[in-house]
Amino acid sequence: MRRSRPLTETHPELLVIETPGLSREYRVENRHPSRSQHRRRLSDLPWVDAFSVILVGLLWPSVKGNAALMVATGICLGLLIYWKVTQVLWGANRSEPTPPLFRLMSPPESVLVLPPYGIQLETHRGLPSLPFFVSRRFIPLTEVQDVLINEGLRRWDVRYYLAVLYSPRQGEQRLEVAYENMLPRFPVLNMVYHGIHECLHNGTGDVQIS
Repeated sequence: MRRSRPLTETHPELLVIETPGLSREYRVENRHPSRSQHRRRLSDLPWVDAFSVILVGLLWPSVKGNAALMVATGICLGLLIYWKVTQVLWGANRSEPTPPLFRLMSPPESVLVLPPYGIQLETHRGLPSLPFFVSRRFIPLTEVQDVLINEGLRRWDVRYYLAVLYSPRQGEQRLEVAYENMLPRFPVLNMVYHGIHECLHNGTGDVQIS
């Protein structure tokens, strides 16, 4: 298994993992480490989390004697925890600041190329360094028509995105977007785009896109 970062100087978040004769994976990681990855301070937490901790601490003496307030507090905390464990890891728009809570190394969004079988897209959800849910979308190579880079509008910003055009049945076409939560920059998409085409056309098994 070979690991490399082809854009180390400009986009070190892109990691390529290649298993000769089997697969090639293109991971996009969050590469914005906090001041110390071993020690965390309260200032390193998002303001919402810090505010929630302080608020619960201040209100707890009044809440613990009231059953209704305790139930309400438990529901609020449960909703907050649910939101945390179901959010997409490092899913922020790259043009926006990355919340410090997500600055630990976490499992990435990936495009896994498996010639001659197909392409698999992965999204991880959960807490930093502790994913709870992983969604995988496998597209058989026999259905893949093209891998392309499109541009679209995100609010007032024009962003590029990588997509797989495929046909699950005759006369029907669908578009599956890769890295749909992170939306990495064009140099990363361009590297992944050429790598996928190289792998499918010239890689293991000399596979051709239909």
